[in-house]
Amino acid sequence: MRRTGERLLLAFLIARLGLCLLTVAEPDGGVFPDSIGYLALAQGLLENGRYGVQPDGEADMLHPPAYSGFLALLQWAWGPERAKITFVQLLMSGLTSWLLVLAGRRFGKPSVGLIAGWLYALSPNVAVWSLTVMTEVSFALALLLLVLLAATSNAPPLIWAGGAGALLGLLAYHRTVAMALMPVWAAIAAWSLWPSQGKRKAATAGGLLLVTGALVVLPWAYRNWATYEQFTFSTGMSRSMIAFNLAEVVARAEGTSRNRAVASLDPALGAPRLTLQVLQKYPAPFLKAQVLGVARSVVGTDIGTWGNVLGHDTWTGLGLLSGAFWGSLDEGGLGLGPASDPAFWTRAGLLSYSLLHSGVLIVLAAIGILGHRSEGRAERLFVALALGSSAVLLLLPGAVGNARFRVPAEPYLAMLAGFGGLIVTQRLQAWRRRQTAAGPAAARLQG
Repeated sequence: MRRTGERLLLAFLIARLGLCLLTVAEPDGGVFPDSIGYLALAQGLLENGRYGVQPDGEADMLHPPAYSGFLALLQWAWGPERAKITFVQLLMSGLTSWLLVLAGRRFGKPSVGLIAGWLYALSPNVAVWSLTVMTEVSFALALLLLVLLAATSNAPPLIWAGGAGALLGLLAYHRTVAMALMPVWAAIAAWSLWPSQGKRKAATAGGLLLVTGALVVLPWAYRNWATYEQFTFSTGMSRSMIAFNLAEVVARAEGTSRNRAVASLDPALGAPRLTLQVLQKYPAPFLKAQVLGVARSVVGTDIGTWGNVLGHDTWTGLGLLSGAFWGSLDEGGLGLGPASDPAFWTRAGLLSYSLLHSGVLIVLAAIGILGHRSEGRAERLFVALALGSSAVLLLLPGAVGNARFRVPAEPYLAMLAGFGGLIVTQRLQAWRRRQTAAGPAAARLQG
């Protein structure tokens, strides 16, 4: 039965590659403002052999080079058509699904991996972001590979910690958020090594992970300083915090547009100082905006992006819960328009399916988190890294959060849901056995 399920999953993943035909129909559907930056940087690499398209370095300091380098390599080897990019990204998300199956086998729980693989393969959120020129699905694959390598490695503690830090540093060149994972992974490294290696060696390993990670990202920060006189690895996090997170809070609190709110915030003060100012001035709207953003990330419904990919630019909504928090269901994706609209049923079907999938995923993941007991060091470490990484990926965006931030965390949610699915299956089987046993016993008593 399990083998049949794996074969069906593999066949589904192959058929799923056909979604790239949506890009053939709408080549610009998955191109967003960030996508334009990535593509311009990739074109600069191909034409000039250098990274950067603006004299002030705004584009290349915003985006570290790995994803643009990937796009440049893909275009050089296979051509510039956008459908080829989305085909490769669909292949990547399919490989991520299959890695979950292999992880279940590695932990001696193949049914868990199969459930996780199917949940990830069937995710409409993963599918739609595979069809965009964005970093989400490639980062998800790379991070899952790193988590599995870290969880199953038998390297000596200090070599393990140094290698994990170095690989996280390299991953930061793809998405800067990998830098935020370093302290969490350092804490998990120390926690996992404490019982067997003692306090001093565990603390040393955690510190080594941070040091090696910092050493790997340092050259790019130095490059930015030498080229543009700004000692920073990326301006992305501070820019998102000011122009999106804090601006959203100010706009909602003052009843103005986000553009005006951005103009009222002085970036020269820096993100930490501005954050304290906005929090002190608008504490309730600030907290409300952060909760809303995290909820959008967790729920992971994004009908607006589906609209872009399908060529319906009038579809809006960063996630279902926007309207629930701010008072308008149109923002949340429930403003479906009149039933006479030819796209009505497509939009309604995608929204319904997205909500159903998210509901199943979240409920099963919650059961897995609360009810699962890890067996073996590799499984315990995987679960710890999965929970820690997911917390960072989902919480860090705050008010900026929307469905795309769930994509890198979705493999771990799917795996935790796999554990939850196993628990539910075992409970149902036990209940059926009790019912079967109770039947003959009741018959004997009646006789």
